[in-house]
Amino acid sequence: MKRPNKNANSLRATIETTCPILKYARDIDAGNIPAARWIKAACRRHLHDLEHGHERGLRWDQEAAQKVLNFFGHLQHTKGRKFAKKKFQLEPWQAFIVGVVFGWKREDGTRRFRVVFVEVPRKNGKSTLAAGIALYLLMADGEPGAEVYSVATKKEQARIVFDEAKRMVAKSPPLRKRIKPYREELRHTKSESVFKPLSSDSKKLDGLNPHAFVADEVHKYESRDIWDVLDTGTGSREQPLKIAITTAGTLDEGIYKELRDYTESVLDGVESEDGSAVKDDAFFGYVGTIDEGDDPESPESWAKANPNWGVTVHKTEMEEAFKRAKRTEAGRVRFLRDRVGLRLGTNLGGIPLEKWDRCKFPRLEKEDDKQMQSRFAEELKGQSCHAALDIANTSDLAALCLTFPRMENGLRYYKQLFWFWCPETAKDSVSELLRDILRPWIHAGYIIQAADDQIDLREIKQTLINASRYYDILDCAFDPHNARQLAGELQEEGIPMFEFTQGIANYNEPCKEYESAIRGRRIQHDGNPAMRWQIGNMVFRANGAGYVMPDRKRSRNKIDGVVAAIMSVARAMQSEGPSVYETRGVEVVG
Repeated sequence: MKRPNKNANSLRATIETTCPILKYARDIDAGNIPAARWIKAACRRHLHDLEHGHERGLRWDQEAAQKVLNFFGHLQHTKGRKFAKKKFQLEPWQAFIVGVVFGWKREDGTRRFRVVFVEVPRKNGKSTLAAGIALYLLMADGEPGAEVYSVATKKEQARIVFDEAKRMVAKSPPLRKRIKPYREELRHTKSESVFKPLSSDSKKLDGLNPHAFVADEVHKYESRDIWDVLDTGTGSREQPLKIAITTAGTLDEGIYKELRDYTESVLDGVESEDGSAVKDDAFFGYVGTIDEGDDPESPESWAKANPNWGVTVHKTEMEEAFKRAKRTEAGRVRFLRDRVGLRLGTNLGGIPLEKWDRCKFPRLEKEDDKQMQSRFAEELKGQSCHAALDIANTSDLAALCLTFPRMENGLRYYKQLFWFWCPETAKDSVSELLRDILRPWIHAGYIIQAADDQIDLREIKQTLINASRYYDILDCAFDPHNARQLAGELQEEGIPMFEFTQGIANYNEPCKEYESAIRGRRIQHDGNPAMRWQIGNMVFRANGAGYVMPDRKRSRNKIDGVVAAIMSVARAMQSEGPSVYETRGVEVVG
């Protein structure tokens, strides 16, 4: 058993009553502040290193830690009625992060930590904290000619931290005397240092010599190029600092996944004695989330994930936000990722079949499904509707949906009819398996079969022309793949055709509306069993911004009918007035 180090104990006794960094770590360790596994591990790591860090050549510099804490006393908050114009009072978790990052030193006196990963849910003030750290690195870190960058995939995102720092300078008399603000940089004249926003779409990335950079929302980085370029550029600096700040992302995203996985590996190694854990004294990690087994919909769990609980994150606001979000599965998943820190994948699940079944047009007594379908179609005769065609592949399945919208008490309601086509013969084994699945619905008349190995587009054209004589078809959206010529011919027949570009920006709003309408029983459909099967196949996917769309690749099987249904809902939504679709790829044919 190792004897306690007297010098370490003496140091700890000296700072125990005055150091907010140690107090926070001890409070977390004792359970006085709600926190989940990774925050506890970060605090225990600090406590452990106060006792044993000297054994690895590390030393705690209380003066250096206090210096950065004092620096924040010169800053002001710039946003929000509650905080604007008030002194930047570091919250305990913020003081812990900046104090630990700048307070630990190596034997040569340089900073211990070189990479910092901070992941906390939205509304915890991470961008404001990052702005203050960037200003310290610009003017108070003792680095002549420092280059500090705020980095993101897009310039607008990179400017969030930069613009916040710029506003802080404007509000602080001591900083205004020392830092000159320009549109694209802050310049500390005494040390000839600069702070600039930078993005992966910037024209020039090579030749940079960063002293430090703050990579904002790394979970959105589709490529790691900008991180690698800046990381490589720090090679000539004595104590560079690379900071990644983010909300939780998906399981399969590049540099975010790498940094988050590595953070867990390092924090897993706290007090590990088996030699298997990752030991990296240059890497600091702090992750706000909940523990496995916690109820993700409970305020008690939310408090563990959000270190600014009760300050900028409040129980009442969270409850109201969750109530709104859980109206759709996509909204619920986004809330749990953005506000609770759950590391969820892009696959969001789909629409429960029991919700879809509730929306089926009711059958009369002694009426079968085909008779009900005919009666439903007859009741809609002469009414206005929006059509949509999905013909992604002429060798498997094509879909037509007519959507009849109406407004009632400020909500949209829809009635939907469906047609499906498939070829009689298959070109390959995959198509043959699909044909086996579809065969009962073909025989029952729910799917129209072509007498060939390709869907007959002329038959689809005639079906839509016939429908236009029976219903008031206002327009028809179409997936341009395999359908441009058909769309042109239908345009000539007097049916306005709109190209629906297959991008997530086009799908986002109608996807959410369609799911919400199904869950809220604002849809009535014709009960086509082939459509029910496709509803069961379908899963949504989301990007980093929370936009959603149907995922053809990850869905279990065909979802052409769902795609057509959502495109027709998009047309119905657009018909109410100006829409994002006017500028996001929906084009009139002809």
